[in-house]
Amino acid sequence: MQPNEHVFHGKRDINYLFQKGAESSPFLLVAFQAVPTVKNGKVNKSYNYTKFLKDINVNRLFIEDTCGEFGCYYLCNNMNFDVEETVIALIESIMKKYKIKKENVITFGSSKGGSAALYYGLKYRFGHIISGAPQTRIATYLGGCRPKMLQYIAGDDLKAENLEFLDSLIINQVRTGSNSKINLLTSKNDAQYECHIVPLLEKIKKTKQTHNIVFQPEIKKHRDIATFFPNFLIENVQRIINEKYNIVIPEVKLSSKSIKFVTPMLEDGLTALIEITSGKGDTIEKMSLTRGDKFEFCTDEIISYTATYSVCLGEEPLYSTTLCDSVFDQGYFKYHGYSMTYNDEQKTLDFKIDVDPIEPTSYAFTLIKGKDILVPPFHSDEPFTSFPISESGTYVVRFAIKVKGEGITRKSTERYPIAID
Repeated sequence: MQPNEHVFHGKRDINYLFQKGAESSPFLLVAFQAVPTVKNGKVNKSYNYTKFLKDINVNRLFIEDTCGEFGCYYLCNNMNFDVEETVIALIESIMKKYKIKKENVITFGSSKGGSAALYYGLKYRFGHIISGAPQTRIATYLGGCRPKMLQYIAGDDLKAENLEFLDSLIINQVRTGSNSKINLLTSKNDAQYECHIVPLLEKIKKTKQTHNIVFQPEIKKHRDIATFFPNFLIENVQRIINEKYNIVIPEVKLSSKSIKFVTPMLEDGLTALIEITSGKGDTIEKMSLTRGDKFEFCTDEIISYTATYSVCLGEEPLYSTTLCDSVFDQGYFKYHGYSMTYNDEQKTLDFKIDVDPIEPTSYAFTLIKGKDILVPPFHSDEPFTSFPISESGTYVVRFAIKVKGEGITRKSTERYPIAID
């Protein structure tokens, strides 16, 4: 078992991973798994999206769907809902132990995990749901692609009333007066959209369920949701925390050699932490801030830097976000940032440094996917380039600017997801 992994003994035994957050954090994130992958004939029931939440310091509960070969949507076996009873008992036990209120529970997941996030979030009236491309008509979906999984859930005889019940189970949880807010990531390009998302949207509109629907046209196929969901998840969790504490992220003022801002008003018990790090990862400046504090940093060096802003509950950070990603150019050139766009027709990632050279300037570019360098560093006299892209994934570009024997090297802080047809 993994560190912090446990078994909950209810009517069923359920594996789960729990990561405790800041001591006073009122939030609980509850993660549900997608259908596991199979590698070398072995089912890989790994917990989804754990690494993307490492900078969000709230309580996190990852629940494994261990019943059946590929899981059971956290529901039942042969229409016996012992699994659901155990899962909700686990969630409520964590809520009780850490004094978490329902309105501060955030359920999330994509695909099958997104279905479970919707079901549990709505049925048990949790505060927030973050769901990516869920299936809402479970029997119809499984009957077409995973008949053994459907038999495990509905029973070998596949009675019509059981199938009808499973197909309406999630949609029926959408009801007038619910306080749960649905945050949904979807795409009309997803082959599952018409069958599973359209009925959900119709019921949301009819019941006036609180919602935030994001259509991502770059998602070409259902499997692409795993590439685009992490950014959606992080953005929404940070937004929910900000809304809870009335947090406003400060606007920064930049020059060729300085960064400055004023910390917005913070509620009692909250502080902020600003950290300036160089492109090499070295800490240049670090300061704790309270409401109304001013921050200013100046330098006479050419430095690539990132300004990270952490919101803290007491002394423990709730989460960190990139406040500014820039360069102190000292007037040798004017750096305004960079842009990344995917050209679907040419199948290229087009990268451009937005820079106005004042002195003769040269550039270098590297393409990275995960831990792999796909395109080694190469030099150019132009501040732009195009990388051919052959497979879906999340990409980062490392670039360099050099002038008068000095220069900077940095990575794009943006995780750029691309889906290939």
